[in-house]
Amino acid sequence: MTWSDSVDPAAALNFSISGLYPDTKYDIYDGTGIYNETLSDSNGNLLPIIINFTTSAKTIEVIQGGNIQITYPVQYFTKQRYNNTHGNITIHGAYEGNPASIEASFNGSSWKVINTTPSNGTFYGILTEQLVGQGNLEVRFSNDQVVTSSVPTIGIGDIFLVTGQSNSDCPPDINNSYLNQSNKYISTVYTHDDVWKKTEGSVCWANSSTSGWFPLLSDYIIQNTSIPVSWIVTGVGNTEIVNWQPGRIYFTSMQSQLNESTGNTGEIKAVLWYQGEKDAPQGNYTYYLENLTNYVNGVMAISTAKTVLVAQIGNVAMPPENRSNKDAVLRAQLTSWDTLTNVSPGVLTYDVLLTEPDYIHFKTDEQIRTLDTRWWRVINNSLYGGTIGRSPRLQNATFIGDSTILLTFDKNVYLSNNSNKAEGFYIQNNSLELYDANIKSSNINGKNITLYLNESISNANISLGSLNDGVGKNVPRDFDMYPAETFFYVEIEKDTTPPSSITGLGSTSTLNSVNWSWNNPDDVDFSHVMVYINDIFITNTSLPFYNLTGRNGSETWTISTHTVDSSGNINQTWNNHTAKTDALRDHTINGTVLGNGTGIAGATVSADIFKTKTNESGYYSILVPGGTFNLTVTSEPAFYPNSSVTVTFVNETTVLQDIELFLKPTGNISGSVTQV
Repeated sequence: MTWSDSVDPAAALNFSISGLYPDTKYDIYDGTGIYNETLSDSNGNLLPIIINFTTSAKTIEVIQGGNIQITYPVQYFTKQRYNNTHGNITIHGAYEGNPASIEASFNGSSWKVINTTPSNGTFYGILTEQLVGQGNLEVRFSNDQVVTSSVPTIGIGDIFLVTGQSNSDCPPDINNSYLNQSNKYISTVYTHDDVWKKTEGSVCWANSSTSGWFPLLSDYIIQNTSIPVSWIVTGVGNTEIVNWQPGRIYFTSMQSQLNESTGNTGEIKAVLWYQGEKDAPQGNYTYYLENLTNYVNGVMAISTAKTVLVAQIGNVAMPPENRSNKDAVLRAQLTSWDTLTNVSPGVLTYDVLLTEPDYIHFKTDEQIRTLDTRWWRVINNSLYGGTIGRSPRLQNATFIGDSTILLTFDKNVYLSNNSNKAEGFYIQNNSLELYDANIKSSNINGKNITLYLNESISNANISLGSLNDGVGKNVPRDFDMYPAETFFYVEIEKDTTPPSSITGLGSTSTLNSVNWSWNNPDDVDFSHVMVYINDIFITNTSLPFYNLTGRNGSETWTISTHTVDSSGNINQTWNNHTAKTDALRDHTINGTVLGNGTGIAGATVSADIFKTKTNESGYYSILVPGGTFNLTVTSEPAFYPNSSVTVTFVNETTVLQDIELFLKPTGNISGSVTQV
């Protein structure tokens, strides 16, 4: 409705209008400004409104204004983006008045019509193609832009459904609020009390002051991706895997929270699963893996999650007789990483030393930081293009002797301190059990770890991280100090692979000896080289050389070798080299080198490979074996070298051979040097 009247501009305006809507704001327009006022109460009774105008207007208009309110989404809500840069926001609301259409804007974006024909006091629409970010969500009447409503801290980003036992929730008495106030966005969380809120303070339960591990992990994601992040917390402590089967109580509760928090869309980025402590004491590998498979299939069916990141549980205090039970759960979780299409590796925690009173929960600052750093690593690897990949995985375990084990991984391994002993191992040989105390030392070389035991064993298997053997230990790690993946009851194979051959085999000789040298192979289990001379076995040596001595001149000798490892495997490939001792030099060439009839001192005289220099009178003497030699002389720069002279021994043992060299021409060069 519209009402107008002519007034005295200098006078106060008192008016009475019938037909007003209860509790509805109206725009009072005086020609230059708008005064937004409620003119009647909830029963439609006119309220006493006095407005003093200073305008020169002759007419006052009262135009029905109205109001509008967003009922969904609420503050701290985040919408899952549909691609790297954009997302859509569904909006519900109520209004009073007569809007021509409803417009909306997110985070300062341009206004878009989301409902062209609002009716009956409610509206619904989708604000499409909005940029990833966080800010105010606003709506307004398109025909009366003063009628607006807004909700702060709405986001378009990534949402994670977090579920499982209490380590996926908020362990008691934790309040690590790391949320960095300088972050580009505010992380938010949908909690067990069905409320969206900031990820800090009381984020888990309405009657709790705990915030668990979500704030710090939020920091990592926001700071590294520049994307808003939110959590839907659904974990329940002390629950077994069977409780999380589709149709069972905790799965149903999780599904309800998922639907409530996402507006029944189930739109999320991924699922984080941390569960199994309750199952560990009676764990069964097949049972747990089957139930985990059912859970994964179920949660993928009710959501848009790209993957389920399955964590491998850590310390659970229990007696040694339950070793195989807990290991069954650990093995099943590890198996899911490689066999279930919709599963990605979650965190490894088998090495983290947890504290009293239960030794199960991550509670201290250090523990929370460790957990969150590892969650960020695996989340980044699976969802944000991280390139670190999985930590070292065992490829094989081999005996290299009866008290030495060689472990080979798929990438280089390291230790977290300067200790020379890798830990966290359990070795089983029938009734014999060996632990870290039975490992004297270890050696790490690239992808290999060699364990030196304090006793001999055979027909054994080896595990890393079995039961609680890795807790607080110096376990193998990658370059980023992330622990190597656990393995269980891996049979230690007998070594049947021979070492590589030697390389670089060569020799030097004297009259009475030949010295062969080579490079030993790099195989960690290399033991020695078998040395044969002229097809006769001589010796074993681990040194990279062999000297043949006490021989005569001009003798031919051939060395042949095999390499052998510490398990006795022989490389059957021959590596051969033939050499001769030097010939006996019992013949002499003597003479004088002359230049213009005078002896030349320091001239170089060569009889093929045999050389000498003339003395101060030009005399030389070369000891050679018998035969024929080419004799050459040089004396640079004054003389030209001679033409080669052939010297042959027939029956004599000494030959006299003088050599004449000719001077090079000389002259004088004169001139002057000037500076340019």
